[in-house]
Amino acid sequence: MSDSAVSSESTGESVADSYDVTVVGGGPAGLSAALYAARLGQDVAMFDRGGGRAAMMMDTHNVIGVTEDVSGNEFLGTAHEQIQEYGADLHRSYITDAARIDDGGDPEFVVSTGDDEYRTDRLLLATGFSDGRPDPPLPRTGRGLHWCLHCDAYMFVDESVFVMGTDESAAHVAMILLNFTEDVDLLTRGDEPEWSDETAQQLEAHPVDIIHDELAGMEKRDDGWLQAYEFEDGTTREYRGGFPMYGSNYNTDLAEQLGCDLNDDGQIVVDDHGRTSEDGVFSVGDVTPGHNQIPVAMGQGAKAGIALHMDLRRFPRSLDEIESSGSVSETEVPAIAPEQLETAVTHEGHAGGPRETDAAIEGQDPQTATTNRTPNAARTVTSYPGTPLIDSSAGGLAGRTVAFQATSPGSNPGSRSVPVRCLAVVVCDAVLWRHTPKPPESGQIHHPRRFGAITWTSIAV
Repeated sequence: MSDSAVSSESTGESVADSYDVTVVGGGPAGLSAALYAARLGQDVAMFDRGGGRAAMMMDTHNVIGVTEDVSGNEFLGTAHEQIQEYGADLHRSYITDAARIDDGGDPEFVVSTGDDEYRTDRLLLATGFSDGRPDPPLPRTGRGLHWCLHCDAYMFVDESVFVMGTDESAAHVAMILLNFTEDVDLLTRGDEPEWSDETAQQLEAHPVDIIHDELAGMEKRDDGWLQAYEFEDGTTREYRGGFPMYGSNYNTDLAEQLGCDLNDDGQIVVDDHGRTSEDGVFSVGDVTPGHNQIPVAMGQGAKAGIALHMDLRRFPRSLDEIESSGSVSETEVPAIAPEQLETAVTHEGHAGGPRETDAAIEGQDPQTATTNRTPNAARTVTSYPGTPLIDSSAGGLAGRTVAFQATSPGSNPGSRSVPVRCLAVVVCDAVLWRHTPKPPESGQIHHPRRFGAITWTSIAV
């Protein structure tokens, strides 16, 4: 356990909500993880402050099924809609702090925006990195300034290109670009080269021009693309575009707060499914080792989303669990939480088409609620603490599914209530409870996954 562990009673901010999985970072990797986790029945939160490398893309390259005229913002916008369709909550917030809750049980974490705290069973960091940016003059990203060789080298076949930088990466990228064009310049901008003697020998054996003078100005075409650079020695050289190579600044603040191991390059160390050195913490995308490519990031996110589900799913129950807790009863299945169940059965992709369901009624007397199943046909359901539901209309409730809108008092002293929904199936006007180990007592339900005692606030049929 890392030094970031805190007591479950030590957080001072109000807990706004609680989730199975919280994803920090809204790039392709985090979005893919959120999508998989949500479709596998987990309660998912996505925190995306906006921006990021994918958002800078003028066009999308190397993503099967996505045409190149799709911008990064369009690509991400579609992904945001997708995860929300499957029940994930999208928060346009910046997570500033993360800590493990030390209560001696399964992994649980609290993350903070500075104003609100959120509890989560699993935490996935997809926080990416920012590119080291050289000083101006620079063209616009996507119009002569490019950050990904494998994404954009194809654009510069048989064009004049530059590479900016002084380290090993800059030298090697310049030589790699000779696979696409014969006209490659390496611009050190007045700084001393830092590449090795061996790399210097390689450069001498390749037709790469090394320009040591600093830039003095820039010319652009009418369409905004780079046309040429002017140098302090008075010369002008034409370029269609190029690649700055000034390193990467990995966004690992949250990982370091949680005690996750980093490698020598400053990336978060993960296994093949995104698990970090800290139990319950996952990481995917550009903040981890590997190729910084959208399809790679999406694959990492998918694998992590599956791994998260495998960590959190309740069944199959192991033999040890069966010995301690007994066999799985009908009242415990399905294990999918009520809100995720409702989202799934009403989704356009549900088997045989979406189902119609009744929404829970809010703001009414906790003991009596009315709902309209059909026009002009109101039904009233009355509940008494510790008793089954009693239907005041003819026909009874047998075989019906009842959704309870309930409120959890929260896990920390002073925290505000958290709305949740629980389901019950009515059998011969008695209640067979789902997601609860026993019928309600004293007007309370128990949700074994994340909440303690829950007080009824309304009932819908």
